[in-house]
Amino acid sequence: MWGRRFVVRTDQRLAAIPQHHSMGKLLGFDFSVEYKVGSTNTVADSLSRHDTEEAAVLAISGPRFVYIDRLQQATTMDTTLVALKDKLAVGTRAGHWSLIDGLVTFHDRLYIPPASPLLHEVLTTVHDDGHEGVQHTLHFHCDFHSPNLRKTVKDYVLACATCQRYKSEHLHPA
Repeated sequence: MWGRRFVVRTDQRLAAIPQHHSMGKLLGFDFSVEYKVGSTNTVADSLSRHDTEEAAVLAISGPRFVYIDRLQQATTMDTTLVALKDKLAVGTRAGHWSLIDGLVTFHDRLYIPPASPLLHEVLTTVHDDGHEGVQHTLHFHCDFHSPNLRKTVKDYVLACATCQRYKSEHLHPA
């Protein structure tokens, strides 16, 4: 869809805040919204609809998260992770640290060192999926841990050109 104009057809008016949030995920794309009366919308499931227009996209997609394998590889090569893994193996690193399936965890969340390029890749994947700001980007915090993660995410969002261009205080009134 990137680089191509498309049409979003919906049977809901964009009047409620959650509807605006869902449309916010499409920021940065070239699209228009068309209202379709609910009575003419006979099949609610987008995968079941048949559209005769050429190049119509009627699929639901979600982000692919493949960083567990990459983190396992980093555990054998990244000096910080190797040192932590060794300390955990001999029992000199206690507290909330543990080793689960060969992965270093902190409070049962996968640990990514702050200097690791993998942290930037995870941030890019999570944030660029919807450009929803600091709080929504921090939701990946449930699975991953890195020191000063809130500050790292905030700096990333502040540096995001798409977010800064489309923030409500930067837009001109209609």
